[in-house]
Amino acid sequence: MQHLDRAVREWTPQTLRDAYLAHGCAIVRGAVDPAMLDRLREAIDRAYLKTSDVHVYDAAIREADGELTGFEMADTPLLRGFLDLLYAGQAYKGANVAARRVHGSSEVANNFQVPLKLHVDAQYHGPTFTVNFWTPLQACGVDSPTILLVPVDYKRTRAHVGFTGKKLREGGEFYTDFFDLGSMDVDVVKRTFGDDIFLCPVMAVGDVVIASNWIIHGSHHTATMTQGRKSVEVRFIGTRMDVRRDGWLTKLIWLFLRGKARPFQDLR
Repeated sequence: MQHLDRAVREWTPQTLRDAYLAHGCAIVRGAVDPAMLDRLREAIDRAYLKTSDVHVYDAAIREADGELTGFEMADTPLLRGFLDLLYAGQAYKGANVAARRVHGSSEVANNFQVPLKLHVDAQYHGPTFTVNFWTPLQACGVDSPTILLVPVDYKRTRAHVGFTGKKLREGGEFYTDFFDLGSMDVDVVKRTFGDDIFLCPVMAVGDVVIASNWIIHGSHHTATMTQGRKSVEVRFIGTRMDVRRDGWLTKLIWLFLRGKARPFQDLR
């Protein structure tokens, strides 16, 4: 999986987009300033003191910090350039920032979730194509749970989970009635994509996983992971269910980005 997991200096917006579309995800090591994430973690901890919810969102983070919301994570030339290329031909904007806490095997703390089962975010957030920048707020994958990914392109994933745009049943919450929930059972995923399909990265503060609402994922958790994990997800949403694969417009935007730095826009 080395082609999906590289240091920030080894990626360009184009290579990041290509890897992401081919495999549904990518890992950028050292993408975000750890000092900014330390400040974000402190704001998130303060925000959790005022809620019993398992999540805190960008509005609560800004209230706690006075300035930061979490969208600042994406304010880098690499990540903004990636978003511009990926969403070529459609508008996109910041959707939300959500922090969560997953407990380890030796603790069940207030506001901490149990490790998450396999799912796609489209079950809860809907089918419009959404990019998720996921980063832990402390090292994870050894002593604390990390993210588990099924690195398959989003169209194959969409077919596997049975999404056609029509409901398969009635009575479920959110958008779950559109999905074959059994298809995301661990054994079913292994039979379909192979026993070695799961990607469970060991992450440091500042590393970012780029995923979408169309990737099968969950928590990777073992008995030796005794500590809890804090993480934050920064989501951007387009206007369509699909993104362009390759074409003249994508290439034109890439040439523009190579020749001229794009000023950041406030997409919140």
